[in-house]
Amino acid sequence: MLLKFEKWDLAVNAEMGPVDSSWDFLEEIRLRLLLRALEIIKQIDNQLEISLRISDPWGQYHGAGGYLLTPFQFVDMLTRSRGNVTSLKLVFTDAYQDGKTPAMDWLELSRLIDYWAALGIPLKVILAAPSSGDSIPHARYQVDADQAHLTSPQTQLEWYQKAISLMCAKESVTGIQFEHLDDRFSHLYASAGFIDQLGMTKTSLEQIARYRTFDWKP
Repeated sequence: MLLKFEKWDLAVNAEMGPVDSSWDFLEEIRLRLLLRALEIIKQIDNQLEISLRISDPWGQYHGAGGYLLTPFQFVDMLTRSRGNVTSLKLVFTDAYQDGKTPAMDWLELSRLIDYWAALGIPLKVILAAPSSGDSIPHARYQVDADQAHLTSPQTQLEWYQKAISLMCAKESVTGIQFEHLDDRFSHLYASAGFIDQLGMTKTSLEQIARYRTFDWKP
């Protein structure tokens, strides 16, 4: 049986370049590579849905210097150059190291979604929030030490519920994903899954599953 994949993530970290790598291509080169990749993909199958994952939609990395374009400008230039991207995947996390997420302000997050929506490209969001402040060796991003004592299964649930409610109110957001399911396996954001390291399901799994049936009662 031949499997047919209809959805592809074209690139990760394209706006900022590769993470933990000595291969740091200039923005112009990354744009050219993406455009060429899009051309080839469309030649193979012009019905594919192509997503571009933006790992830092806030543009925190831009403050470190060495960049000419903000993440918004990077995507804007790509699409203006006839880069046919079907959707953007914006990653939003809470309480992790490396400046991935500024102090969470829900009004600012709402404005950021509207800002990205100005591109006219359907948005999807990827969410990650920790249920524990413990360090996990097989996770790339650990919980911020200053916030580790504040995290728990309940705070994870509350953050996910608020984030989902906000995204559901945005017409530009066409899908919501979570970074991973199971904390027992290698993953990016520590303790962000719905199954803990002991194989036990977390409080957030049952509660968030109710959103599928639009049961909004507490």
